[in-house]
Amino acid sequence: LADGQARAGACRLTLAVSGHSIRARHTVNRETIISRVLARPADLSDSSSGLHGEPYFQAIFAMEMARVRRSGEPLTVGILGIGNRPPTAGSADSPPGERVVGEVGTLIRRHIRELDIATHSGEGLFPLILARTSAELAQKAGERIRAAIETSSGGQITVSVGLASFPEDGLDEVSLSAPTEVVE
Repeated sequence: LADGQARAGACRLTLAVSGHSIRARHTVNRETIISRVLARPADLSDSSSGLHGEPYFQAIFAMEMARVRRSGEPLTVGILGIGNRPPTAGSADSPPGERVVGEVGTLIRRHIRELDIATHSGEGLFPLILARTSAELAQKAGERIRAAIETSSGGQITVSVGLASFPEDGLDEVSLSAPTEVVE
């Protein structure tokens, strides 16, 4: 998805999302790239959660990885998974409904910074990009989000948060795309 190698002081970034592609120098901001790459409104947001959709996450993730390779700043990605607590003890979690997904989307937006990215990829999964955030701070943020959701639902929604940080857990998109540290 991205070529984040620095060449002659510039970063060549190639994004291919929804059949569109763009090459840009690192001075182009994320809104410019997103507006060109994700021209269709359906790619920008998920109607059930009110958050950005999966293509937005992929585009921003590639850009953030290119940025942190240049700057050396920390970056943490995460996956927040939710489920409805079953009414009977001992049975498995059931998938969350659209109303629950919308409420969780609202709570996530309230508990992240403006520079962070929250998306919804379906089936109760919410990928997150926590820019300029170390593993230690990301764990605190994950716990804060988890507690807010579980408290707001009166304990009826279960939450797990998996986190992976640059550079501690990996130096590329592949190693960071599978968060391993779980906050429950």
